Amino acid sequence: MLTECGEYGWDGWLGCYFGNFPKSRLTVLIGTQRTDSGTSSLTRKLVNAVMSDFGV
Repeated sequence: MLTECGEYGWDGWLGCYFGNFPKSRLTVLIGTQRTDSGTSSLTRKLVNAVMSDFGV
């Protein structure tokens, strides 16, 4: 997963993902209804796509 210095967040067992990227002034929230999906391949792909679009 693409990251940057200072990033913090949370990925929950029931599917929610929160990532805050202060350097880029960007927050990513993903809400799903599936157990153990906070770090699923879909979550990683979505975060990578968003971060790539913002040049991180």
